[in-house]
Amino acid sequence: MKKIIRTIAVVALMLGMSTVQAATKNETSNATKIVNRLNENNEQKVIIRDIEGNVIHSEILNDNNTFDFNLETLNDGLYLVEYDRGFEIKVKSVAVRSHKVFYLENTEATIFKPVVRIENNKVLISKITFGSAPVKVKLYFEGELIVSEALKDESVVNRVYSLKENIEGEYRLSISSNNRVYTQNFTH
Repeated sequence: MKKIIRTIAVVALMLGMSTVQAATKNETSNATKIVNRLNENNEQKVIIRDIEGNVIHSEILNDNNTFDFNLETLNDGLYLVEYDRGFEIKVKSVAVRSHKVFYLENTEATIFKPVVRIENNKVLISKITFGSAPVKVKLYFEGELIVSEALKDESVVNRVYSLKENIEGEYRLSISSNNRVYTQNFTH
């Protein structure tokens, strides 16, 4: 029974990779060309994840935007290449088959990070979601949850939370969206 399941899994993988190859543009034997092509806007950090979201490699690009990780060394499969910069993360898909890397067309997605400002006893939060992902906001004071809000069906989230002027201490803001958590610690 195990052999049948293993055989089915191998056949499914081969069929999947055949489909990937049919849906790709331009194979390359130089994986750096793919990364440089994807990195057209001088992003700062690149992260390679497997299809399950596990980080395979992460590095901050230098001034020349050179990338030192050879994608061709990865096992056959689908991978996500993330470019993390400023307030957005660009996610693009690549496939590796027989140590050749394929850029998958029409797989680009952009995730906008929240923008947080603390001004005049107020916490200001902005996040673009295009209504596609719920946003959960949690604000902690000295480790105790003081605000919890779940927002959905909003294309742009704008929130302002007031802090009491005469109470000082440690705050932690946690914003969850797109299966990611963004945190910011601050003192007021």
